[in-house]
Amino acid sequence: GSGEGRSGNIIAKIVVEKGKIVQAIVVSQSESVFAQDAINTILGHAVGKQDLMNVEVDGVTGATLTSTGVVDALNMAILASMGKQTKEAMTYEDGSCDIVVVGAGGAGLSAAVAAAENGDMKIIVLEKQGIIGGNTNYSTGGINAAETEVQKTLGIEDSKQLFFDDIMRGGKQENIPSLVWNFVDNAPATISWLTGLGADLSDVGLMAGSSVKRTHRPKGGTAIGPHLMKVLKEATAHQNIEIRTSNKVVGLLSNNGTVTGVKVQNADGTTYSLKAKAVIIATGASAKYLGLADEQKFMGQGVSACATCDGFFFRGKTVAVVGGGDTACEEALYLANLCPKVYMIVRKPFLRASQILQDRVKNNPNITILFEHVTQEIVGNEKVEGVKLLYQNEKMVDLPIDGLFIAIGHHPNTQMFGSQLPLDAEGYFIKEKLDKTNGVFVAGDCSEPHYKQAVIAAGEGCKSALDAIEFLKQ
Repeated sequence: GSGEGRSGNIIAKIVVEKGKIVQAIVVSQSESVFAQDAINTILGHAVGKQDLMNVEVDGVTGATLTSTGVVDALNMAILASMGKQTKEAMTYEDGSCDIVVVGAGGAGLSAAVAAAENGDMKIIVLEKQGIIGGNTNYSTGGINAAETEVQKTLGIEDSKQLFFDDIMRGGKQENIPSLVWNFVDNAPATISWLTGLGADLSDVGLMAGSSVKRTHRPKGGTAIGPHLMKVLKEATAHQNIEIRTSNKVVGLLSNNGTVTGVKVQNADGTTYSLKAKAVIIATGASAKYLGLADEQKFMGQGVSACATCDGFFFRGKTVAVVGGGDTACEEALYLANLCPKVYMIVRKPFLRASQILQDRVKNNPNITILFEHVTQEIVGNEKVEGVKLLYQNEKMVDLPIDGLFIAIGHHPNTQMFGSQLPLDAEGYFIKEKLDKTNGVFVAGDCSEPHYKQAVIAAGEGCKSALDAIEFLKQ
């Protein structure tokens, strides 16, 4: 069987006896050498199983896409061993539903679950990747909220006003107050809704920028993202919500200005129409890259856009982070817990991050900031061995490193809707110009360039679902 990994196609072979796998091997793959442990773990997990349809792929081990590709390949092999056509198993035909959700990240699954809670409807979630979770998989911190029931139970005194003041101070008073208040006001309700679904947010800690303990996390302070996706996945199963992975939406169906569904591409390249009474778009955002000639060549071989995904593979090594904003500082701080030396390559003579993050980065002994340096070239044979930097536009500098993390921002995954829905110059949906009477609603990172947090994704997903429900009632 075959599956799509991070760096290309993965071919797996199995031996089945009495309906169970007795041997599993990968016969062809082009994944990173760093991902071999993950591949071996999945192969070992497969032995003795009848199938791997419900296997959990950890979103923060560093090899999520590779692991998913191996699982998909093994499942295709299982279907083949049962005499089933794998192409047919992955192909859908024209159909209809009440609500279709585009994207199976935190915002998308929250929207699907919230919609299902408010009526007996057929809901289908479409995800272009082979796994669910999107960027929520990689959220490692927690959910910030003030005046929550969890805080009250623990005897923590907090207020929305103090939360607002902390955010504004951290952003050097440059944040948009109305957006901050929207976040602050809705965060407690999101915490209550998630805990009602079964999320463990019992560990409330103090993180950078907060005056009091308000960062809600699972017990022990473990990563919030994978836990939330597990809870949401279980909730969709309980609500009988259908999730179709490896199904890519390529456009909207419309009639006289009203959106009537989506056009979808199957895993095998064929397309089908899925009619719906309402469409919720939660396609997220993807990392921007530098555009260097060898950048894609070294993807998975030392170049990454996600420290929480791939940082584990560089434990004890020397790495660099490109960027000077909040994301770059957060990536550098995360890596500094794993690596003895972390360079920050910053184009400007200053950092653009919040003052609190700047202070943490500058005071971390494992982090060195290289101001006024621009990455010109990635050096290496089979994997990254260093970078060539241009200092102050006049001097070339060779920097030996084992890994390069790109943290220069994101672009929304909205290009397939550009000719049909209003987008701003950066490609984000313009909510104010969306006509709620035409049956389309948006949520999450594809519509929010300012605050990319799990709590906002979940909250916006719920809000879009309620708007869609109201639209259907009318």
